[in-house]
Amino acid sequence: GIEKHIEKLVRTSRNRIDDLREWMKENKAPVEKINMFFAKEEDRQRAFRELGKIEDLAVTCSLGNNLEINGATCNKGDAMLNLDIPIESIMACGDGNNDFEMVKMAGVGVAMKNGEESLKEVADFVTKTNDEEGVAYAIEHFCNV
Repeated sequence: GIEKHIEKLVRTSRNRIDDLREWMKENKAPVEKINMFFAKEEDRQRAFRELGKIEDLAVTCSLGNNLEINGATCNKGDAMLNLDIPIESIMACGDGNNDFEMVKMAGVGVAMKNGEESLKEVADFVTKTNDEEGVAYAIEHFCNV
């Protein structure tokens, strides 16, 4: 299941849409992100495979039971390119698949020890867990503070 504080955040900061096509027709609003939650892991994996076949989508996840669907170029890595900071001067820390491009592209990509294995594989450094203040540890390790 989902942690209670995450569930509260999701329930209070998201709008539930039962029929997305109908909602889009009625509201004529662009969709920035679709966040889907699954009760069964096999359903999530099937949706991930099917959605992954669509070229213009970036499908990732940040929680154990969700999928996040964005446009193909809408990711944290591309967002870093909009900063007024040279990419080689950026240290990016992450723990989920939604952090993959950011950690991969950063001058120093850091994965949390409790993060996704795929993220650890592309990271330059694996730090301590979130509960062990891994971001602070990485900053101290690389920035000599």
